[in-house]
Amino acid sequence: NLVSINEAQSIANNLNAGTEKPINDAELRAYFNSLDTNGDGRVSFEEFRAAAAAGTL
Repeated sequence: NLVSINEAQSIANNLNAGTEKPINDAELRAYFNSLDTNGDGRVSFEEFRAAAAAGTL
């Protein structure tokens, strides 16, 4: 399973709806790019698992 930056932005915005702190798209993109270690524009389960194991989630 893969997640694109657009899907991640949609998820983050839905989770953040109704809160007073908006999601900063630039920060979300930078974080997403740090998880996307192979640079294909998507975060795979393996990349997600590696970030979780490293404590960077």
